[in-house]
Amino acid sequence: MWNWIKNNKLKIWSAVITAFSIYATFYPFENFPKLKFYEKSAQEIFSLKDTLEVLKIYCNGVDVKRSGLGIKMYNVKLMNKGDRDVRKDDYGDAPFGLDIKNGKVISLRVGETSNREFAKNIIDRNNIDSTKILLKKTLIRKGDYVFIQFAVLYKALIVPNISNPIGEIADSEIEYTKEDESDEFSWSNIIKFIIILALFVIGLMLGGFLLSHTFSLMSSLYRRFFFLKKLKPYFDNHILSHRVLMKLYCLFGKRNFIRVLEVICDKHKLKESYFEECENEKTVSKFNDLVKHNRISTKDTNTEPDSIKLNSNLLTATDLLRSYKLISISENEIIVDKTFLNEALKAIDILKN
Repeated sequence: MWNWIKNNKLKIWSAVITAFSIYATFYPFENFPKLKFYEKSAQEIFSLKDTLEVLKIYCNGVDVKRSGLGIKMYNVKLMNKGDRDVRKDDYGDAPFGLDIKNGKVISLRVGETSNREFAKNIIDRNNIDSTKILLKKTLIRKGDYVFIQFAVLYKALIVPNISNPIGEIADSEIEYTKEDESDEFSWSNIIKFIIILALFVIGLMLGGFLLSHTFSLMSSLYRRFFFLKKLKPYFDNHILSHRVLMKLYCLFGKRNFIRVLEVICDKHKLKESYFEECENEKTVSKFNDLVKHNRISTKDTNTEPDSIKLNSNLLTATDLLRSYKLISISENEIIVDKTFLNEALKAIDILKN
């Protein structure tokens, strides 16, 4: 897994930046309030269709039935569905409330609420316009709600319309809906969740990679410290062979360092192992190429062939020696620098004792 992360660092960072950009575009770091009216119920109290002669309702001394009027009782929930509190300066200059079309408000009161102090101050009692319900521009905390119950007198054949709230909050419109808040389906919340989950997974992978990289670095530093402590009395940093031996020790650690040096110091074993590893590497390359082009499936075998089980330590060591011109490799011959061989044998002897 960590090898995959190392090989795809650029792609991973690109994915992180892309996901972060999408999140920042659709969900800016500044949170916004959102006020919404939910029409919970709208019940007819009396209309021309009623047949109860004994039922009489008077409004300001007028018989509602005889006058061809109707009364509708509304129960509306006002709620802050936003990401923060609604402050007084969020309301703007326009009035705040509900506009009643085709009807007049004849009674108004506050019902159930999440905050009594907020509910006590929400209705503007100074309003004299019966075609509007004006509310005070007060602080509404995130998640706070209040039920506003009111009766509307209207001509029985013309249904009242209360779908257009008055005012705006933080430059966004106030909504009015007949749907229940529990029935609301928000793609934006789903997208937000997916982006956060993707960022979390990528962060977890990068965290694991950083942890692994840090562990590898600490291990390398420890090996360097051990090498200097153990071999420094016998080695001189200005000598090329000693610098290369230190690099090999930091790469492989004590156990693999000794094993690789033992192979390098044995001429016949080095020749046999090196060319065998080269053949194995070619086999692995061909195998991977077949898998890449779907000519063979890794599911076809439970275990990898022995020829594919490649230990790259020897090839890594010979590549390093080549870069310092301490080894020459031809088609059938490998020649290692004699000074390096002597120092390598000395290092093996010191570490084993």
